Amino acid sequence: MNRLITRFVIVISLLSVSISFGVEPAYREVQVSFAYGVSSPSGNWKSVMESGQSLGVDLGLAVSSRASVGLHFGYGDFDTKFKQLGPLEAETSDNNWTRYVGGLFGEYRLTDSSISPFIGVGAGVHAVHVAYVEVIEGVDGEGDFGFGFGFATGLQYRNSPRLGAVLRFDFENSPSMTDGWFMQAQLGVKVFL
Repeated sequence: MNRLITRFVIVISLLSVSISFGVEPAYREVQVSFAYGVSSPSGNWKSVMESGQSLGVDLGLAVSSRASVGLHFGYGDFDTKFKQLGPLEAETSDNNWTRYVGGLFGEYRLTDSSISPFIGVGAGVHAVHVAYVEVIEGVDGEGDFGFGFGFATGLQYRNSPRLGAVLRFDFENSPSMTDGWFMQAQLGVKVFL
């Protein structure tokens, strides 16, 4: 845990120093993005949870006309997986799964046009929590967290100097917790300050 926090602090420090010295003044544009959509688990995650809703918030800084770096925060809410019991389907429980993501991201737009495809990468801390419907021996839930990474692609539309829209597809993995990916499709708004 301490090593993970130390690495995270070092990466943010290095990123801050490189941004403050390596950015041309014309590109010091703050970008805030809010996106909402659906998230679907795969691998071992798919065996315990259904697809759910997801929310993403990015706070970034443009370092060139096409590239930006910043902080990413994500949230996902999932229901417990149904299991097939003969011809009838029954829910194993009413437990609620929640997923949190916090980390750094980098994005690169492939063109300078108002509608531009982009690619991105991210890394940080991923956490999963399951809330029990009934308190069992004083415990109302449990969770786990670890290092995670992800890849993104999508389209950004900038219709004015201050406002735009984004359609994004994210693929995130948390190898220290279990195998499997979370695939997300989100639509959102992007504000340029």
